[in-house]
Amino acid sequence: MVKFEEVDPESVGKVESRARGRFAHPILYAFLDSGKYMVRIDRTDDVEMVERPLMGVYSSLNQAARTHKMPIRVLQVDGEIYLKRIDITAEGKPIPNWADELKVRPKKSREIKPSPKAVDIDDITTKDDA
Repeated sequence: MVKFEEVDPESVGKVESRARGRFAHPILYAFLDSGKYMVRIDRTDDVEMVERPLMGVYSSLNQAARTHKMPIRVLQVDGEIYLKRIDITAEGKPIPNWADELKVRPKKSREIKPSPKAVDIDDITTKDDA
């Protein structure tokens, strides 16, 4: 049988549950509220960000920005993560058709070769027929 021993929460340290993917939203909304055009994310002071692998942070931020159709492009260059606004210029002027950047560009289709000519079953000869 399992025994439960009561403990003081202060002695355990930081104990809280995290919902998966919820760390990206506050970062993205804070970036939008900042009014800045492009920023580098400094992960060194945030315990939650340091615990996650770089590509995990990048993927979560990128997926959240795309899913919620935010005017943000997430970039990963030389081990750093950058956030860039696509609804304003570097000077802060609004871009009217920024949503066009979010549309998925169609992939180039491969050349479709014509199917072989249909063959009538009566035209097929077997070894026995020859």
